[in-house]
Amino acid sequence: TCMNMDMAGKALSGHHVYVMGMMFILCLMLNGRVQCDLDHLSSEGGIYTTRARSSLDNYLKHFYDPSKGIIYDAYPSSNPTGYWVLAHAMDAIMDGVKLFGSQNNTYLQVFENVYAKLASHELLDDYYDDENWMGMMLVRAYMVTKNNVYLSAAETIFNDIKGGWDTSCCGSVKGGIWWNKAHSSKATASNGGPMILAALMYQVTGNNNYLTFAQTVYDYWWTNMVDNKTYHVYDNINTSGQKNTVWTFTYNEGLMIGAGVHLYTTTKNEKYILNSINIARFMMNS
Repeated sequence: TCMNMDMAGKALSGHHVYVMGMMFILCLMLNGRVQCDLDHLSSEGGIYTTRARSSLDNYLKHFYDPSKGIIYDAYPSSNPTGYWVLAHAMDAIMDGVKLFGSQNNTYLQVFENVYAKLASHELLDDYYDDENWMGMMLVRAYMVTKNNVYLSAAETIFNDIKGGWDTSCCGSVKGGIWWNKAHSSKATASNGGPMILAALMYQVTGNNNYLTFAQTVYDYWWTNMVDNKTYHVYDNINTSGQKNTVWTFTYNEGLMIGAGVHLYTTTKNEKYILNSINIARFMMNS
């Protein structure tokens, strides 16, 4: 199905580095014999930052059009990249701002140019999971730059996603955030991500409403869309109440792991980190 292809693509593209990082952290927690040689990592840091900068510079050289503020979907191509892919591209540019901004402001200028184009055309999207990536990117942009414009935009996106929460559908226990504005299903993609976004919004604003929403969505999804024996995170539930328990994407497990880590960090409630560890065990044993 189109949804299958879309979700599979996101599982491979998405924030896979973030997800794999979470999995690595949890592996360290699960296996006390694993040690981190931080001195060695530190000594190699120059190599990795050099490679990161080279990769970003080459990406911008071939995919970024400064005259239009556009990131293209391929090289060569004249088509702007899609909404959720743009969020990841802008996140990579913000990496450049954070790592190299003290040396020059080129990356910040690029980011501001791309954001201006985004804000003038498509700050919101038809898919709540895609909006989530954009929202998280904008919170991070605020954290790095302290520019309230990005926080305000993240709030606008969050409020739109929050509007997708619904208690009229689906199945015997109703709740969850719709996958899209067409209300075709409710997916882990559109629920796990907003838990993280809400936790981040709480972190930067101190507004308890964000934390409450994150916990509400988490509790609903954990209770109704996670196998309580295997800890497999189900992909979606359709309007007829049928749960897709077949698909297994690291995307889904990764989002719930990330949500648990963020909520544990925020609340110190051990249930969140223990749940994340159990999901990680499922993934390692699958």
